[in-house]
Amino acid sequence: MGNLSHTRTIETPGGLHVRFRQMVGGFPVYNSDIVVTLNRSETVTFVMSDYKPLAKLDNTVPAISIAEATRSAKAYLNIQGQIQFEKAETVVYHNAGKTRLAHKIVIVPAEDLFGDWELLVDAHSGDIFRVEDKAVYGGPTENVTGSGWVFDPDPLTHARVNYSGQFVDNNDANSDSLTAHTVQRDLLDIEFDGTNYHLRGPYAQIVDSESPFNGLFSQATNQWHNLRNASAFEAANVYYHLDASMRYINEELGFNLMPYQYSGGVKGDPHGLSGSDNSHYISSTGQLAWGEGGVDDSEDADVILHELGHGLHDWLTNGGLSQVNGLSEGCGDYWANSYNRSKNFWTPADPQYWWVFQWDGHNPFWGGRVTNYTATYPGGLVGSVHTDGQMWASTLMQIWDDIGRFATDSNFLEALAMTNSSTNQQDAAQAFVQADINLFGGANLTSIVTHFTNRGYNITVPVPQITHTPLTDTEDLIGPYTVTGSISAANVLTSVQLIYGTNGSFTDTLDMNAVGSTYTANIPGTGSPATIQYYIRAIDALNLASTSPANAPANFHSFSTGSDVLAPEINHNPLGNQALLTWPATVSATVTDNLGIGSVVVEYVVNGGAMSGSFAITDAGGDLFSGAFDIPAGSLNFGDVVEYRIIATDASSQSNQSSDPASGYHSFEITDVLGLVLIIDDDPASAKLENISEKGTSVRDVAKHPFGVTANNMEGYLSAMGYLVSVETPATTDPATWGNYSMIISSSGLNQSPVSSATYRSALENWVSDPANKLLIEGGEVGYDAAQSPGYPTFAANVLHTNDWNADNAGPLNIVSSQENHPMVNTPNQIPSSMTIEYSDWGSEDAVNAVGGAYLLYGTTDHPTYAGISIYDDNTDPRSAQIVFFAFNFAELTDQNVAANLLENAVNYLLTSEENTQTFSMSLENSWNLMSLPMTMDDSNYQTLFPNAIQAPFYFDGSYQQSDDLIPGKGYWLRNGATESLP
Repeated sequence: MGNLSHTRTIETPGGLHVRFRQMVGGFPVYNSDIVVTLNRSETVTFVMSDYKPLAKLDNTVPAISIAEATRSAKAYLNIQGQIQFEKAETVVYHNAGKTRLAHKIVIVPAEDLFGDWELLVDAHSGDIFRVEDKAVYGGPTENVTGSGWVFDPDPLTHARVNYSGQFVDNNDANSDSLTAHTVQRDLLDIEFDGTNYHLRGPYAQIVDSESPFNGLFSQATNQWHNLRNASAFEAANVYYHLDASMRYINEELGFNLMPYQYSGGVKGDPHGLSGSDNSHYISSTGQLAWGEGGVDDSEDADVILHELGHGLHDWLTNGGLSQVNGLSEGCGDYWANSYNRSKNFWTPADPQYWWVFQWDGHNPFWGGRVTNYTATYPGGLVGSVHTDGQMWASTLMQIWDDIGRFATDSNFLEALAMTNSSTNQQDAAQAFVQADINLFGGANLTSIVTHFTNRGYNITVPVPQITHTPLTDTEDLIGPYTVTGSISAANVLTSVQLIYGTNGSFTDTLDMNAVGSTYTANIPGTGSPATIQYYIRAIDALNLASTSPANAPANFHSFSTGSDVLAPEINHNPLGNQALLTWPATVSATVTDNLGIGSVVVEYVVNGGAMSGSFAITDAGGDLFSGAFDIPAGSLNFGDVVEYRIIATDASSQSNQSSDPASGYHSFEITDVLGLVLIIDDDPASAKLENISEKGTSVRDVAKHPFGVTANNMEGYLSAMGYLVSVETPATTDPATWGNYSMIISSSGLNQSPVSSATYRSALENWVSDPANKLLIEGGEVGYDAAQSPGYPTFAANVLHTNDWNADNAGPLNIVSSQENHPMVNTPNQIPSSMTIEYSDWGSEDAVNAVGGAYLLYGTTDHPTYAGISIYDDNTDPRSAQIVFFAFNFAELTDQNVAANLLENAVNYLLTSEENTQTFSMSLENSWNLMSLPMTMDDSNYQTLFPNAIQAPFYFDGSYQQSDDLIPGKGYWLRNGATESLP
């Protein structure tokens, strides 16, 4: 806990939420919220952590001052008008394995460029590397009661009509219909200074913080009786709804919840954003503002309460509001719809029952949103926070219909207090479950779990957890049979029982005896053969119960007593043809038996009996038996046929036996292979669905672009060509084994956080440090992540041989004209001069330069001097190279037949031997040189050999003649344009 700093403790009806943030080098780590929730018994019931264990700084001294960073931030935003708020602090920013010291600058303009702008400025280089608008859009005095004319919740809901006829905005004009649905409400606890009444109270206050600066609407009377065309109408409407909602939270629900940025009521500007059709909550100031475009936003209680919902989210998390999966947008929509639905104007038969922004939306100005959104999580996420937030709001409103407003609102607020700035919808759902346990003893969990599960949230209910190894069949008829279970529970256990019976019925119950968390009970023997079934049931103080197995008694454990007649079961995938290069082959099988396994043996014959033998395979754990053939590799030849079978004997007194296959033998042939290739799948199923970078936010469509598809394609293509292929991931691969392979392929595919493991990058750098080791590296975002600051500089230099990224989606790949005869282009397949890529996202294609001895084979259409495909080798032998870099997602090459041919050419090129290479050096003057080639060259064209030659060389054969191609041993006069030594 030494590097955690306590920031705040928030008390709610369910308990305490203690918040910390991580410190590194004396500076707070950006977005490192840790929330520990304790129930009223002071037991930790929930933890939400953004702790970043790999965040560390080598240099903690800023080179750029905060003042310089602030000036740079203002210049970046081009601030022209007044500033409402600004703040700066130095933080540690850690993302994708990279850590940097940064100045966090927060600026809230009062006019023009509205928003809650957060900029991160590198404290060493001065680069602005992250910019985000964190605004969420969507004398002595006494307190007295006033009154105001308001819409509650809005005129369409109150009249139960659609937007039409007299029920339209009409440029803020009054109409008899709209006026008829204006209602008078008490404005509680407004301030009176002896002269004027002010819309300022303990739960709400009207402010004038943004353009058009229409004033505070204070007046000499306590009656704000205005029709909707008056600006004071919106002020009274905002005050009433903010006050009523905050009063409900604090006085009815029992939450002590107010803004942390200031004291007093929630600050709201009913006429902000320069009158535009938008509204927002500003986390830096804790204030809300509503625009006036279309229907005035502050005339609609849904819009007022939606923005308040953002504020509630922010205040409950002490500034840790999360927009992951649109969570906060969903929270705002829920809070608005919860109030509207509680007014009971609409029924489930009405479309409006499910609408959010009844008056402001669902009209010609914009479409509004709904709470009967049907998409499921996570596949239905589309990457838009407002659209995705409808999943969360819709699910909560389904629960609301089942358990009511009070319980749902209470759980909603309690759950938000457990969350932090990286919480997604599934995390929030888990917190909501814990909230119901803390507040209501889990009384509503049936409905909650049903709706969350139907939505796709993978949640767990903290019922007692039972760990038990089921009893197996036995030949013992006497017993007793001891049942043992280990049980952990968040709450005190009140009952742990063993329920059992014989031959199909449950007849007896035993209380299990506890020693610590271990519980035991003995089932007595019957003295005769029987089938005994049983289950364990545990119940805690909240009446939360669980069983082993789950869903007992429909499911149960069982075992048989008496003489055993069952043979072992063998599950084995027969071996395919085996390469002599990798001999010996290993036989693996899953072998199970009701009484246990005595032995497992493999019997084999070679070439029909020319050689035969057997060997035991041993238990490797989890019923998996494995062992290697004992035939020496030197005793085998290509084409030999090996036949084998597996024989398993159980541990019973009967020594029951089975074999696989049941009769005869499996067989395979000893073969040769072109080479051993290890593909490291850097696009595994654990890769991120959502990626946020300086480019913006991108969400992967897994249905269209499954994880690992590139590695799978490569494996299939190479296997069909005759290579022996293994596939691992950066997390599972062991670099110590890489030397067993002919080459390595690192396949990142569409992964937008490729080579993110520092350990994996280091292993690849070590691999290519030996020129004999071959590497094909592929991926459409590898170049960007490596070359862009701060990037992975040594990886970019030593593996990719690049130092600059130019663009995504750079168009088709085009061959460099001087490389048309390159062996990777025509051996063994002819590759087209142009190849198209089906671009889908950032991970589809990069355009990167080639430096440090690397050269382009294919450039990109938009940036011809940027790869594409680049090649690196430590020598000039044109027959092969060490590293080939595909700066694109191989699986998105439009023509996959071309893709397979390209892969075959690349692997063939890399594995071509350079062992017969000879080199020579030659010194040339910036003049005429008499020279001769000492050996045969693969390419003897003078332009290839002497790139600075001014013209073709001359040789003498009765007269001087020119020749483009040079013959070894023949004398030539060559006019060179530089003084140089050529290798």
